[in-house]
Amino acid sequence: MPRSLRSAELISQPRRSRRRRGTPRVVHQPLGLAEYRREVIRLGAYLGWSEPDVVRIAERLTGRSWEDCQSAELRHVLGTYGEIATRIRARLSNVEG
Repeated sequence: MPRSLRSAELISQPRRSRRRRGTPRVVHQPLGLAEYRREVIRLGAYLGWSEPDVVRIAERLTGRSWEDCQSAELRHVLGTYGEIATRIRARLSNVEG
């Protein structure tokens, strides 16, 4: 699975680390706003969209301008883009196999 798609699927879930018993637990900081924006652009590029198209679609999904989108809105956009990618991949696998 491409890294960007896998990242998008994991962003909507709490970040956890796999560890052995007895080792200290590592807690990851949540993604920052700039990181969410980069992930949205990266996943949109994975879908074959240009950066302006990614931004326009995100604005339509959230009802806010790109500059006004906060982490919660960007997380929603990532989830939506992830669903689109999953459906495309499923449809392609049905066509190929």
